[in-house]
Amino acid sequence: MGNVANPSFYPQISVVDLDADGEDEVVVVLIQGTGSGVHDSKVHVLRTDFIEISVLM
Repeated sequence: MGNVANPSFYPQISVVDLDADGEDEVVVVLIQGTGSGVHDSKVHVLRTDFIEISVLM
């Protein structure tokens, strides 16, 4: 995982129960690149045991 070095684009982190199973997941959105008013981001979803869940986009 990595994020651009620009302080205007800090990673976004949320804790939510995405699949309604009673356990929260951690959602991390990282900005991979920016330019001309557009940015490319990547989403990572982690279970509470820090195993990453695949995200299809």
